[in-house]
Amino acid sequence: MTTIDATLRGAVAGAGDDLTLTLDPAFQGLPDTAHGGSVLALFDALAARAGTRTLRGHYHRRVPLGVPLALTLAREADGLACRVADGTGAVLVDGGVAGAASVAPAAGVAATDARDAASGGAPGVAAAPLPVSRGAGQQRRGLLWAAAAGVLWGSYFVPAQSAGVTAQVSNFPLAVGMLAGGLALAQPGASP
Repeated sequence: MTTIDATLRGAVAGAGDDLTLTLDPAFQGLPDTAHGGSVLALFDALAARAGTRTLRGHYHRRVPLGVPLALTLAREADGLACRVADGTGAVLVDGGVAGAASVAPAAGVAATDARDAASGGAPGVAAAPLPVSRGAGQQRRGLLWAAAAGVLWGSYFVPAQSAGVTAQVSNFPLAVGMLAGGLALAQPGASP
């Protein structure tokens, strides 16, 4: 099973602090654009800090997928500064990871920090790895369901308009169908 961490780390090539980043299409957010959380997750993974920390990112432009990008790291006293730039040198994302010494810990954070330290550093190391989501299939399936809904609506609407009855009478079956469909989708675990 491919994990998110392995896929993120596999997207980075090179050595030292001047690296090349090529994000996998599995990290898509908007069309042909990396989800912002994947870039921040990469920053966090590269910093490899245990315990409470501050993760920040300023997105100047969309981050493309499958395109080699310049990833520059700068070690700081309290963390790691990261910058992602395109081939022209335009900065796409500025950010980094720093210790959160100035941030008051929330309730339960101390226990989490102790678990993280015991597990070797990165948060969630002891947890089961998360699989990478492949969203393209889900998008196609969603589009097919939307097209099917449009066909079904059209097959109802056209005959209802030509039936010569009042709108209240002709719309009642449509309203009942919408209610039934909404209830079916609202059931736990149900999906279109």
